[in-house]
Amino acid sequence: MKKYKVIQGLQKDSYKPTATIYTDALIKLIAKEERIIEESVTTDKALKQLYPDMFFKKLYMMVKAINSGYCDTQIYPPEMWEDWFFMTESINSMISHMTPLEFQRIFPVAKTYDGNRYHIIDYFHTKKIIMSIGENVTIGKNNMMYFIQNYCNKDIGVYLMNMESIRHHVWKYRNGKDFMSEIAEEILCDSDLSSFNQHKEQHSDKHKVSRRNRRIFKIMN
Repeated sequence: MKKYKVIQGLQKDSYKPTATIYTDALIKLIAKEERIIEESVTTDKALKQLYPDMFFKKLYMMVKAINSGYCDTQIYPPEMWEDWFFMTESINSMISHMTPLEFQRIFPVAKTYDGNRYHIIDYFHTKKIIMSIGENVTIGKNNMMYFIQNYCNKDIGVYLMNMESIRHHVWKYRNGKDFMSEIAEEILCDSDLSSFNQHKEQHSDKHKVSRRNRRIFKIMN
């Protein structure tokens, strides 16, 4: 009778993008942006109008960088929480200048069709929300939070959880207490985060894009 022996198999390499890959890609994109954009481009609206391809790539990379790089259980210094929070606010601002049709091209609506059965957000629900806003109508600040909360896409779902986690931690270290049980609903409905405004730095929009780039560099490095 022949004897068989177990041969140790080779471990397959994982080709799934890591946090480092998204971080490096975002840093390179920002460096390219700093080289080519004009000094007059100081707002998200201007960046989208003049450099749409760069605008959409940057938004995609920022969402991916947060989803892969942020860790809810990690203890960050207060300055780092502020930078994470600033990054989420920048993402939300960029989304508010897009139309639902443009947003779908970056983050396609997931082909999930059993929302009524399991009482979850699905493809049909998202399409209803899009039609209520208008596919070619700018989402705007007032509709931004409502739009992404009702959007069926895995990346956006993870981003929403990370964003709320960041808000929670920022509120906690600023006020010394948990806010989720008391005002979670209010925070979710308030895209401007008025409760945070008393602590936020007061800046004009004059150097909004360049200021954001510096803070993103700080987080990624």
